[in-house]
Amino acid sequence: MRIHKYRAWDKVEKRIISWDELTDIGNPKQELFLSSLCATKRFDWMQYTGLKDKNGKEIYEGDVVRVTTKSNGGLQIFEVGWCEKKLSWGINYYGKDNFRYPLSIVDMDSDQAETEIIGTIYENPELLKGGD
Repeated sequence: MRIHKYRAWDKVEKRIISWDELTDIGNPKQELFLSSLCATKRFDWMQYTGLKDKNGKEIYEGDVVRVTTKSNGGLQIFEVGWCEKKLSWGINYYGKDNFRYPLSIVDMDSDQAETEIIGTIYENPELLKGGD
């Protein structure tokens, strides 16, 4: 069974609100907090893809990942997002709005390649300019 998790980019405070912070059950104001999050355009929501990178870190929509090919040491930078055409999570090059490659084609940690989260589109937009 796939776990549905989210995190949010706060456009005002310029920070990511983690899943743990969103689901702080011990906080009596949590229900009010969550309803206010959903009712405003202050936040950009990012969904968990159900996959983890080579370090075991959860991959979310909006993450920037580096895929390193083990055979030749080549690397590419991708943004993670939802691909409407394929109805699946996808990756694209350098911030282009076209998620043409399914995320599932990139084995997160295989004999051929390693995938590692190196940032987010919100905190590190420069990672998608040029694709080093």
